[in-house]
Amino acid sequence: MKQRLVLLGLLCIPLINFAQFNSTGPNWDKWGRTDAIIPGNNIKAIGIGNFTSFPRAALHVNANLLTPPTHPNTMFAPGELFRTDGPSGNVNAWRMFTGSGSVATEKFAVYVPAGSNHLMLQASAGDLRFNTGGANTRMTISGTTGFVGIGTNFTTPQALLHVNGTVRIDSLPADNTISTIVVTDSEGNLKSRDIKDLEKALAKIKDLEQKLEKLEAMIYKLTINNN
Repeated sequence: MKQRLVLLGLLCIPLINFAQFNSTGPNWDKWGRTDAIIPGNNIKAIGIGNFTSFPRAALHVNANLLTPPTHPNTMFAPGELFRTDGPSGNVNAWRMFTGSGSVATEKFAVYVPAGSNHLMLQASAGDLRFNTGGANTRMTISGTTGFVGIGTNFTTPQALLHVNGTVRIDSLPADNTISTIVVTDSEGNLKSRDIKDLEKALAKIKDLEQKLEKLEAMIYKLTINNN
């Protein structure tokens, strides 16, 4: 009996000092929490690895402090930190919320649809922005229009693809059979135009050049005759 009481006391130490399971609901509705029964002994952070100082986040995995497993059934490289397995017939998702409780709102999700091989990135409440070099936004996908904007800190695209800056294309293939060309308006919007329109315009310019040459010749003759 005494040994049983000692064992029970040892099992209860984590619940008293560090964490506990909820005491309501049937067994299948149990859940763990990190607040202790005794105030002041709550778990503030969890560190996975042989930490010698306080973890730097609520959940901190430091693979540099992990001893790689050696059992053949659990072999993985030290840098492989996170994995989830889920039923292929369901949506498999990682979601990010801001706020707490019932007022928390989803802001971002990474998921694989049910029965799919495709990976989805979802900005649930606003733009999807890609930054490099710190807080410098390089590309924005508008959350309202779906327009894509490319340019440093350019976040208000006005077309399906809006580039605020230079554009370069290398190794553009040639095709002499194409009858449509790309032109821009005064605001930089790309438009297509039949090359025949350009040919007609060039023909008019050539005709004007020929008429100008004739006019210049006539003026020259008049000048010579008057002298």
